Amino acid sequence: MTVYYSNRCPYSEFHVRATLPETCRKRGLPLTVRKLDSLAEARLAPSPATIFSMFLDGAFITTDLSVCMDNRFDRIVGKALGK
Repeated sequence: MTVYYSNRCPYSEFHVRATLPETCRKRGLPLTVRKLDSLAEARLAPSPATIFSMFLDGAFITTDLSVCMDNRFDRIVGKALGK
């Protein structure tokens, strides 16, 4: 699981740093977090949605920040993976 985010949303930092790691840990998923701190980094990001973008094994999953929450993760990720 790889997540790219910026602080354009006041909630992104909290969910990416506090909620998502616990959600991934419960599912045995390794997590890589990449914060986009500059315009140059945002331009090089793999998605134009620089507030929040999630990828699993290189495949785009979602830009929905609510996926960080335990009660939404399986539904959103499962749907994106066709499960």
